[in-house]
Amino acid sequence: MLKGFKPVYLLLIVLMIFSLNACKNKPKKIEQKVTVYNQETFVSAASDGENKIADWLSHKEIIINGLDKHGSSALTVASKNGRLETVKILVDKGADVNVTDNDGDTPLMCAAFAGNLGTVKFLLSKGANPTIKSNNGWTAYIYASEKGYTEVAELLKPKK
Repeated sequence: MLKGFKPVYLLLIVLMIFSLNACKNKPKKIEQKVTVYNQETFVSAASDGENKIADWLSHKEIIINGLDKHGSSALTVASKNGRLETVKILVDKGADVNVTDNDGDTPLMCAAFAGNLGTVKFLLSKGANPTIKSNNGWTAYIYASEKGYTEVAELLKPKK
C-alpha cells in the first residue's frame, strides 16, 4: 500500500478518477447530438432559401455535404426546391455537385425531376455529371423526360 494513505482515501481517489472520466465523455455525446440536430436543421433550411442557409453556414459544426435522416444533402434539397441562389451559395462553399442521397439521386437529378432549368444549367456549369445513374438506373435526362420537361431534357440529352 501507499504510505500515509488509508485504504478508504485511496478508494475515494479511485472513485473520483472514474467519475471525472465518466463526466469527460458526456459532453462529446451531447455535442454529437447537437451536431446531428444542427445538420438536420441545416439541410431543411436549404428549402427555405439563401438567407437561412447563409446563417447556418456560419456554424462550424455544419458538414456541407452531410446528409439528413432522409439521406438528403442541403444541395439536394435546394436543387429539388428550385432555390438557385441557395444552390450557388452551397456550391461556392464547397458542396459536392455529384453527392448522392440514399436513392442514389444527385442534385442534378433532383433539379431535373422538378424541372428547375436554371439550377440544372448551373450544376452542369459546375461539373455535375449527367451520366450518373440512380439506384433505379435512371439519369437526370430520364427524370426530366419522364416528367415532360422537354427543355431540361434537351439540355441533359446524352451526346452521341
